[in-house]
Amino acid sequence: MAGRKKNIEVAKLTFEVRREGEFELWRSRSWGATDGKRAVIVDTFPNDPKNPAMTENLTDMLIFNQMQKMDMAGYHQVHLFAKQPHGNPNNRNLDSIDAEVVEQLFAELVDLAKKSDIVVMAYGSIARRLVVAEEREAQLLSVMKKAGLEENVRFLVEPDDQTKAAAPVSRKVREGGQSWLLVSDFI
Repeated sequence: MAGRKKNIEVAKLTFEVRREGEFELWRSRSWGATDGKRAVIVDTFPNDPKNPAMTENLTDMLIFNQMQKMDMAGYHQVHLFAKQPHGNPNNRNLDSIDAEVVEQLFAELVDLAKKSDIVVMAYGSIARRLVVAEEREAQLLSVMKKAGLEENVRFLVEPDDQTKAAAPVSRKVREGGQSWLLVSDFI
């Protein structure tokens, strides 16, 4: 009886979180070559810091899986808002949630974007539903344009309706394990 061979691919996963007090500015994961392709993923909020056991959630896993499908060697996850709001997000409790670190957040996002191949806006429809999120998106896009990075920006959209922004956890985005649909001319 011949022995069975197994091909096992082992990769070192490096994880880094950049915090400023109670605010999470970004987190990075890398698993490939140091000179491999990288992405910046802009989502809505970091995980709840009051529940450190939830360092991995569904959004994180979906982003990680998608980045591997896109042959990325790593990614930086930056949040539209650097702090999780209490209760359901609305204009009232998002208005000043992280105002003291916004400039720093955007400056660090630009630095990460300059080291990356693509910047994916993956925060869904929050910028279409809430004025403060729409304003934050406009600020972010302005900063990216001033830095000369607008060519790298893509928006995650629903596969069957490219006029609808999507988040990684969107059912339509997750169906069938398909690759993300990214468009550059969303706004």
